[in-house]
Amino acid sequence: MKRWNQQLIIAILFVGVMVTILILNEEKIVPSERWKARQQENTNQNSIIHCGTLEIELLSCEVLHETELNQQERYQGKNFFLGELPSTDYTIRYLDEAKVKAECPALKEIWENEEKYTQEEYEAITNENLEIIKKHIYTKHPDSSYAFIQCRITSTYPGENFIPACIYVRSADGTRAGYDIDAICYFDKSIHNEGNDRTYFFFYNFAPGEILECTLGFVLQEDFDLGEGQTYYIGGQPLQLPISDPEYNRNAVRIDRIGK
Repeated sequence: MKRWNQQLIIAILFVGVMVTILILNEEKIVPSERWKARQQENTNQNSIIHCGTLEIELLSCEVLHETELNQQERYQGKNFFLGELPSTDYTIRYLDEAKVKAECPALKEIWENEEKYTQEEYEAITNENLEIIKKHIYTKHPDSSYAFIQCRITSTYPGENFIPACIYVRSADGTRAGYDIDAICYFDKSIHNEGNDRTYFFFYNFAPGEILECTLGFVLQEDFDLGEGQTYYIGGQPLQLPISDPEYNRNAVRIDRIGK
């Protein structure tokens, strides 16, 4: 019995030493790296997102540049919200904030420290510098691609459900992010296809226990404010603003990781 007790004590001491070594090794990690490592544990690796009462399993994905849409027949125009293939020559108005800030320190100040100013002060400074703002407004076509995602959707609430998935976009350095709740544009199982009924194009009437296999399509539109090298994610619509980095959002999946 005495020998058994000695062996037990040695085993306990060994475990204690190993735990101490692990703790000391973790302490050597730079705090920012430790935070990133822990956040990475929260990343959604399962390609499943939750949107309201819906669970959407993302099975596979094909991304086509807008110039390729007219060269394929897999994704038909009738399954797009507008009932036809998207236009590739539309333009949007874009304000180059970087150039405005460089030319006008007053606007840079109020845009970056809005909470320090009253509404009247903000409007006054803006109105004084309208010509600078107008000078840096451009009309251009955003480079766009389309992500067609094969999904398996189940609902915890039978009946008519809206599919509220959206696209998140992240800057190359990970310091900025945005989202587009109107990015969804394609649904090959819509039951609302005629006339004004297309207003409800992304609604589907789920029967109890039904599992819907379908293809959802999203436009991945260039965000001029985030620069080059943008990364896109699909997820549920954000519950609060500003949004956090989508790379560590458990309810967002990176487009290029789907099916991998």
